[in-house]
Amino acid sequence: MGKRVNFNDQWRIKMENGQIKGPFPSESISKMIVEGILSGQEEVAQHPSAEWRPLSKVHEFYEALLESLENPTERDEKKALKMDAETQIQAQSTPKKAPLKEEADDVEPKPIPEFKDDIKQFVQDEIKKASNAPALVPGQTPRSPQLPVAAPGAETDALLKARDEQLTIEMQQLKTIQARESKKFIPFVAIILAVIVGFYFLLSAGDKKSNGWVLIAPNRGAEKKLTENEVRILKTRAITLIKSGTLENTRDSQKFLAQASENAPNDLEVLGLLCVAYEQLWPYTKQNSNDLKAITMVTQMSRTINPISNYSDTCQSVYLLAKGQPRDARGLIEKTLDQQAGERFILFPFLYLMKGQILEEMQNHISAEAYYVEAVKSFPGWAWAEFALARSYYKQGKINEAKDAYTNILRDYPEYKGALYGMGLVELKTSGTDKALSYFTRAYAIDGKLPKSFHMDALQEYMQLLISKKDSSKALDVGQFALTISPSHRAIKELVMSLGGEDRGNNQSAELVFLGDQFARSGDHLAAQAQYKAAFEFDKSNAEPALKAAKSLWAINQSREALTWVDRAIKADPKLSQAYAQKADYLSQKYAFGEASKTLQDAMRAGGLNFDVVKTQALVEYRKNSMNTAITYGEKAIKMYDADTELLSLIANANINLFLNSPSRTKEEENRKAKYLEDAQKYSSKAVDLEPGKPEAQITYSKYLYAKQGNIAAETNFKKLIETFPYTIDYRLGLADFYELQEKYRSASEIYAQIVETDPKNKKALMGLAHSNQFMNEIKIAQKYYMDAAVLDPSDVEPLFATAQLELENPGSKDASAVIQSAYKKFEMVKRVNPSYPRISYFLARCHFEMGEFDKALEMIKDEKTKNPGIADPYLLAATVYNAKEQYKECAAEYSQGIRLRPTSADLYVKAANCYRKSDAFDIAADMLDIARQKESGFAPIYKEKAYIMEAQGDRKSARELFQLYIELSPNALDRKQIEDKISSLRGN
Repeated sequence: MGKRVNFNDQWRIKMENGQIKGPFPSESISKMIVEGILSGQEEVAQHPSAEWRPLSKVHEFYEALLESLENPTERDEKKALKMDAETQIQAQSTPKKAPLKEEADDVEPKPIPEFKDDIKQFVQDEIKKASNAPALVPGQTPRSPQLPVAAPGAETDALLKARDEQLTIEMQQLKTIQARESKKFIPFVAIILAVIVGFYFLLSAGDKKSNGWVLIAPNRGAEKKLTENEVRILKTRAITLIKSGTLENTRDSQKFLAQASENAPNDLEVLGLLCVAYEQLWPYTKQNSNDLKAITMVTQMSRTINPISNYSDTCQSVYLLAKGQPRDARGLIEKTLDQQAGERFILFPFLYLMKGQILEEMQNHISAEAYYVEAVKSFPGWAWAEFALARSYYKQGKINEAKDAYTNILRDYPEYKGALYGMGLVELKTSGTDKALSYFTRAYAIDGKLPKSFHMDALQEYMQLLISKKDSSKALDVGQFALTISPSHRAIKELVMSLGGEDRGNNQSAELVFLGDQFARSGDHLAAQAQYKAAFEFDKSNAEPALKAAKSLWAINQSREALTWVDRAIKADPKLSQAYAQKADYLSQKYAFGEASKTLQDAMRAGGLNFDVVKTQALVEYRKNSMNTAITYGEKAIKMYDADTELLSLIANANINLFLNSPSRTKEEENRKAKYLEDAQKYSSKAVDLEPGKPEAQITYSKYLYAKQGNIAAETNFKKLIETFPYTIDYRLGLADFYELQEKYRSASEIYAQIVETDPKNKKALMGLAHSNQFMNEIKIAQKYYMDAAVLDPSDVEPLFATAQLELENPGSKDASAVIQSAYKKFEMVKRVNPSYPRISYFLARCHFEMGEFDKALEMIKDEKTKNPGIADPYLLAATVYNAKEQYKECAAEYSQGIRLRPTSADLYVKAANCYRKSDAFDIAADMLDIARQKESGFAPIYKEKAYIMEAQGDRKSARELFQLYIELSPNALDRKQIEDKISSLRGN
């Protein structure tokens, strides 16, 4: 609990926009927090002269902040205005900015006709134009580092082609394109620009020595100082650097491209080149949030100019690769290559290379080689593509081809480090050790980064060669250097130790985390979690690897162990709000909502109110099916950070659910539904605009289309997404789920079956396939897939619960008792593993009832009522049990409670009337039947029950007429013979 509030204390408040208000007494501030006037993101200082502190971290106000989370309220603008009118307001001179949070393919690539001639011509034209650029005025400061401009010839047979004729999209064309897309994109241009400014604010491009390898983004606020010719010079320099094929030169090309973009913000070529430079550099950066924000920023810039251009699609592909979505990226790359195969486009070589790299990671070396060949053909002299092709040849055992490729590189770049190492490896396979040693020695003397696996293989061979030559000192030096690149490389560590070196273990934890990140991005979470666990063992005070281990464990369905590792992260850093949020997320997925909320309260006590806590509370409320509360929390979190696509999609989904499930009987209800749909459009569209490659955002937008335009629009959008991203399973799952919603179970099962065939461990697809077959009455097939899903994660009881429910609902005619017993044992197992699982006590009660154990059934019903007092089923089941026990007063009371929760069913009123009649409460029974008749006048059982009441009251004629009406309304009733006998008996007397 927070410290007791001293109501005599006075506090000043610094609002998020920098204004200072107050002083206020503590009691007033607590009240403003609870009423939603203060969000918790403000700063406070004790009057008159104390230091400013975040409001969320002042213990005096913890109770108020907790209450505001538990009972969220909308901000009362009238009260806020009243506060403004009654207090002093001091404007800060400089408002403080709020920080932002952070398959195999054997198809040959299609060649592009006459592409390299266009590249030559473009560069020659560019150099001619650049040579006519005006000279600097004496004394003028150069605007960029001066590199010599390459002259026409071998050095300049480079990347681009006639820009003025073919490549730069003219503004006239852009207007036509954007007019067609304006309904979707124009409303979000302002949003995108705002996010870009925010991202740039977090980027700081220092010199490379102090900050290491970072991605440099353009400064959108920079003044335009360069002429068109000077921009051409910058672009040509960047192309020359990229063509040289070294990572260091590509890194330096960023500066020229970023500066060119600052001065020519609508030049899509510049942005596209910057994106492909990012893609080449990404594996060698820190891969932190700032590097990703640089890619995000340039991608958003390209989409702002033209959201459907090949340049923006290329940038989006780079973004997807950086985010660890290679399947999505592959689909977008293939779409660009296939759709534009007959047109000229300067980024084709880079797309060929990217596709080749994706295929190589999938161990499809033959197809990868074909794409590398096309990259080399379409950008002659590009050493990085030639280097990739040479490595591909070597991996396939094509030693002569590899040697020719490395020789070609060294002909143009005699000191190309990667080619020298490559030749050393080739010579070891062919000529002998002396030539290999010479190449290795030359390469080792040259500074520069290389692909890590290739570099480590070369250094290991170099070490072993030096050892064979009895040069242990040099071998040890090489080994120690290799361990600075990869401290956990086992073979080299063993060689170093054998030479008398030490295993210093420097930076091993960081490298293991980096390796884990690589595995996680490629979807190999089994390998990733092992790396993260090892990293945590090196440094148990670092919560990051423990938290990442938990994420990977959860991804491979090891939920129990994932929660254990989240707890380790919290223990390592008790103030890490992301760890608490992740734990609450996992607990809510297991329906432990109370524990999830408690975890979030612990997070706030430890680190104050922040975005992670409020966002996750919104998620917990959404999973509880409390849609309005989820929206309240979500919109509160949006005020803290408005560019989180997961949160935007969550709020959109909540609004869609409310729209689809809310009545529209009155004008007020119609207006409310219209607002739900409007908000769903706003949030889902913004999420798609921020991250168009994120499946969650696109699927949510498809759901909005269903709510707005109906089935056909949603289905069409899903199919378009599958066509664009053919390797992304999420969209197929989304379409199958949509078919289930439409009760198209055959179509849904076909898609689920395709996914399971490709990925037999996809739990969502297995569960979907089981659901679909269950609704198609394929009970045995449904059971099989439920059990297949249950095996994947024994701590996830959903498949086991579904199997037990299936058995209970379909016991069959033979051995029904044994089937019920089997279902009961499964339900017991579910309750033992997860006591919080929804309605588990209710289903155990049903099993007890079916087995004739009425008292045990009532005990389980009592437990279910305690957990879920707002659900009608436990009361209705209790009524059935009491009816079987002939305790009719209790039966009638339980039906009355159930009817309050489910008042629309005529059948329930008839059943309640039956119990009231049997307890001799004829008047109440008659009232129940009158209500039932108002709800469904043609419901036959109403008249049968009414007949029994008339008979009990001695009105035999009315009873006979009512029984006759029952038979007329239900001629095929199972009890027809019994009722006819009853009519005869009434007539006879």
